[in-house]
Amino acid sequence: DLKENSYWESVIAEYVHTGLDRYTDYETIVNNMTVESIQKFAAKLFHQGNRIEVDMISPAKE
Repeated sequence: DLKENSYWESVIAEYVHTGLDRYTDYETIVNNMTVESIQKFAAKLFHQGNRIEVDMISPAKE
C-alpha cells in the first residue's frame, strides 16, 4: 500500500541492496515480460537444487 511506511521502507531497502527500483520501473518490467522470459526464469529457479522438507505432526488427542 503506497500510504504505508513499511511499503516504502521495503522499496528503499531493495534498491539499496540490489539496485532494483521496483516502484519506478514496475510497469515497464511487467509490460516487458513474455512467456519465454517467464519460462526461462522458472527453469533457472527450479534447477537451482534448493530443497525444503516439512514434517507436520498433529498433537496427540487426549
